[in-house]
Amino acid sequence: MNVSPPEFPYPLPPRPTERFDLDGIRHSTRTFSERQWAILAWVGHGATNGEIALVCRVSVKTIEAEMTQILRALAIGSRIDAAVVWTLLHDEWLLRQTGAGPRN
Repeated sequence: MNVSPPEFPYPLPPRPTERFDLDGIRHSTRTFSERQWAILAWVGHGATNGEIALVCRVSVKTIEAEMTQILRALAIGSRIDAAVVWTLLHDEWLLRQTGAGPRN
């Protein structure tokens, strides 16, 4: 069953197509599905697995499995790290949208 990504209440930036550096570590979201990208966004905004599962209309187990794949793809170890990654990517996107450019 193919489930579409949840509606996100904020602008969802496009998934980065290139690797990016955070704290000297190369990360990539290139292989993320649309649902994984949306899940990362929800995590970045503090949603629990249960809340995300309700919005996505899937089981909590499915969200847990997706989170495991997200953490592995980003080479990070925790949900907090995932929220930080989302925040940094989202902030950089917003800065570019307003013409302020990337953070230094």
